This record gives sequence, structure tokens and C-alpha cells, in this order.
Amino acid sequence: MAATFTDAWAEGEANCVTAGEQYITVEMQHPGFVDAANQPIPLRYVLDVVARSFGIEEGAAFDAEAIVAFTPAGFECEHPTMAEGRPPVARLRVDDVSGELVIYLDNAKAFRADLKVIIRGYRSDYPAAPSYGPIELVLTDITKDSTGVEGTATIVDFGERKVPSRVYTLEDYPGLVP
Repeated sequence: MAATFTDAWAEGEANCVTAGEQYITVEMQHPGFVDAANQPIPLRYVLDVVARSFGIEEGAAFDAEAIVAFTPAGFECEHPTMAEGRPPVARLRVDDVSGELVIYLDNAKAFRADLKVIIRGYRSDYPAAPSYGPIELVLTDITKDSTGVEGTATIVDFGERKVPSRVYTLEDYPGLVP
């Protein structure tokens, strides 16, 4: 079957930026993740082999509107399973080569709280803010082995989620036609 292209598709293809790389990040938040001064901290990882710095969006729980460092790590997330009447769930695995994450997870066992996972995507040509996300998940059924940590990721407020989540206004996007 031949593909059909519309004028809108052609315009989108012509305006699509293909230069630059995309980086996916994972941020983990839990009351048991604390620094040496006993202050809560997030654990941030980027899917890469070198550390990267990216901007955090306005309204974030930690370091809002600041440029922060992400630790390189390997991680993967399955495609979410879909079932009627249930929120989508997926397995998320984070490689923990240094053992740092396991130490924080052991400390977190003293607290009865959800482990939040925030996924963001960034572009190398605009690292100041996420180009995708943030998507907030809760990680449950966490297991660890000699190479990493794995759990079940769920979008908690899936039924109440607004799509698209960004409100497009003429002030922010003057090219929109009213």
C-alpha cells in the first residue's frame, strides 16, 4: 500500500529538526534518598556513557528551573501493557554498576512511601528544558540482582491525565490560527 502525503505532512517533514541527539533521563524520588546532611535528594540518570547536564522544568519538586547533572547509566523500559479498566504498566530496569542505587533503596526501606520515577527526554540542541515529559510514574514490586534494579512502573493518575498536557495559547505560539 502506497503512503499518502498531505500538505500538512509535507510541511511537518520540511520543518522537522533532525540534527542533534535525544537523551532519555530517569529521576527517582523517595523520602529515604537523603544526602550527608540528611536532606532529601533525587537520583538522576541519563541513558548514556558520559554524564550530562540538563534543565529541570518549572514546578519540579527538586531543582526547578536549574541545570543539573545526570549520572550515566543503562536502563530500559518495556512497552506498557494495556488492559481494560487498568492503568498501563511496564517493567523498568536500571543497571546499577556502581551499587549506589542499591544503597539508597536499602535506606528507603525504613519509609512507607512510593518511589516516584520521572522520565524526561532532552535534545542535545536544547538541553535547557525537557523536549518530552516529564512523565511521573510509581515504581513497585522492586527487585534487585547482581547487575541492577527492576520494578513495575505505573502512571498513577492515568484516568485524570489531560492529553495533550501542554496548553497551547496564541501568546506562547503566535503561529497558531485562531
